[in-house]
Amino acid sequence: MELNSFQEKMRHFLPEIELRFEEPMSRHTTFRIGGPAKRMAYPSSREQLVLLLNFAEKSGADPLVIGNGSNLLAPDEGLNR
Repeated sequence: MELNSFQEKMRHFLPEIELRFEEPMSRHTTFRIGGPAKRMAYPSSREQLVLLLNFAEKSGADPLVIGNGSNLLAPDEGLNR
């Protein structure tokens, strides 16, 4: 998969955070529904989360923090975030 400019910058700035692209939301919701998220990041600490959210804000991204996915309904067409 070819990375766009935002994804390349994110991988460069936060190389230790796991990133996935076109990740099915059905894998992350209690009801097992939902299409692909454009990109997902998996910070492993509070510090990584803070860095990630700061990076997203400065880059003009619109992050969505989903936690463990309980009580979350994701659309079948996916999330473009």
